[in-house]
Amino acid sequence: VDRTALCPFLIRLFHRRKDFHEPDELELKMLESRGISGPLEDELRIYTWPDACMGEIAALVSDALPHADVDGCRLVFRLLYRSSSGKLMASSLGEVRVGKPSAEDGRGIVESGFEVGDFIDCGVF
Repeated sequence: VDRTALCPFLIRLFHRRKDFHEPDELELKMLESRGISGPLEDELRIYTWPDACMGEIAALVSDALPHADVDGCRLVFRLLYRSSSGKLMASSLGEVRVGKPSAEDGRGIVESGFEVGDFIDCGVF
């Protein structure tokens, strides 16, 4: 991907310490926040490209959340997507350890099933 020629897209990333959001809970939270232009208190809005990798997303999360910028901290990502019926579903996207590089860091989010319009849920452990 030529990042100088292609515009980045928005990822809404929701985060929680030592846990994940339940899809139904997050669905309700998003419905209640309609009309609010800024991010929710447990949301990061990330602009990136289709070739973004797990390590890049983890670095953005670590930069934005001081409690996630600790060596050895596990950032566990789940993909949140809509089923054919419109229900919000979750599946594993991957895990990155802050300060401990691994092959997982270089895996692309698109390779992991992410599509533009999906959300990411990040458990910070």
